Amino acid sequence: VEMFVDQTGCDIVAVSIGNAHGFYTTTPKLRLDVLAAVSDAISVPTVLHGASGLSDSDIRQCIDLGVRKINYATEFRAAFSEGYGSVSTPDPRSCLASASENMRKFCCKKVRLLGW
Repeated sequence: VEMFVDQTGCDIVAVSIGNAHGFYTTTPKLRLDVLAAVSDAISVPTVLHGASGLSDSDIRQCIDLGVRKINYATEFRAAFSEGYGSVSTPDPRSCLASASENMRKFCCKKVRLLGW
């Protein structure tokens, strides 16, 4: 990773530490030791792809180890779908309003978790 950052000049880098896109079928075992070693070796922040379904504790530890961008795409889309499906009217305006509110609540919860 150090060589990649040095040779590409990238300003942020994503590494795999046991995380994956989508919802997990088993509890992931994150390699926080690898994240710590990478963070110590490079001068740019790291990205955590595949954060949907990770525990708040895991997320906080990743932030403490240098992660500065976190992707929650699967959970974000699920929040929309749950909100959309919770309305019992065929009127899409009601469904979209409910979906939007559900996504807003999800985002507010994550913003508080991340301390932003």
